[in-house]
Amino acid sequence: MQSALVQSTASAAPGMLVDVGSYRLHLLGMGRRMPGQPAVILVAGAGGFSLTWSLVQPVVAQFAQVYSYDRGGYGWSDSAPAGMPRDAACAARELDTLLARARIAPPYLLVGHSFGGFVARRYAAEHPQDVAGMVLVDADHEDEWTERFPPAHRNGLRLVTRMLRVMAALGYIGFPQALVRLNLLPLGSLARLPRETRRMAVRLGYSRSSLAALASEFAALEASSAQMRGSDNLGDRPLVVIRHGLPGPTAPGVSAEQAAQIERTAAAAQADLARLSSRGKLITAEQSGHDIMLDQPAVISDAIRTLLAEIADEQT
Repeated sequence: MQSALVQSTASAAPGMLVDVGSYRLHLLGMGRRMPGQPAVILVAGAGGFSLTWSLVQPVVAQFAQVYSYDRGGYGWSDSAPAGMPRDAACAARELDTLLARARIAPPYLLVGHSFGGFVARRYAAEHPQDVAGMVLVDADHEDEWTERFPPAHRNGLRLVTRMLRVMAALGYIGFPQALVRLNLLPLGSLARLPRETRRMAVRLGYSRSSLAALASEFAALEASSAQMRGSDNLGDRPLVVIRHGLPGPTAPGVSAEQAAQIERTAAAAQADLARLSSRGKLITAEQSGHDIMLDQPAVISDAIRTLLAEIADEQT
């Protein structure tokens, strides 16, 4: 039988292509796993992929075995099969298949950013015996689609969803890719990456398949939120929740007062996430916007180091 692991040579992919059935996912591993130590699994948010973790993964690799990967359609991965749901439940099943096919044995320390927080939490709910701890990095909260958040927030999410559909459609005729070649797209926090890594991240991030995957995941966010509601409890497993300290840009049509209210509600929602575990801790990355892994990567790597030390202390 052919191995599920295939060395990737396409577009100089840094990791492996893992056969997960009818398509392949890109998986990048670094570091060495000490006996009894969980493998650290980095789960990117919507629109993110392995390069998103370029400032975190090499640091964590100095003291643990750490993996990043690209969900279907992103980065160097094949596109997911047509018709496959792009919600949190499907993404958690995809991750489960990837870990099994790549023969990465549990336990795991899951690190989820934004939508990746949904994926990590859903995976932990379905495989509680395999998850030793979790770090949630400015993770999505299921209440974002409810009346707990101001209507302006939900309207903003729907507006972004429509804009991403348009961008994905333009991707099929090559318009965003042309902007990439002309260096006309805003870099945001990606500007913090080394030059060559940044160029590759932008090129892959605006590929036709990545734009289609992003639009599909965003369109499924409300369904993903419903899947998360009341579905998980981490018990006494160690948990760190990291929230941003710098508010992001205001969506069109949102007043300063509404933006402040949304920010207060989001802060309370992050505190709720910390209560998923009796050992949950909430910290703020004071100098970061939403992309904490690019703005203040050390905050994440330090949290991972702390949790691994707590887990090791319990074992001894």
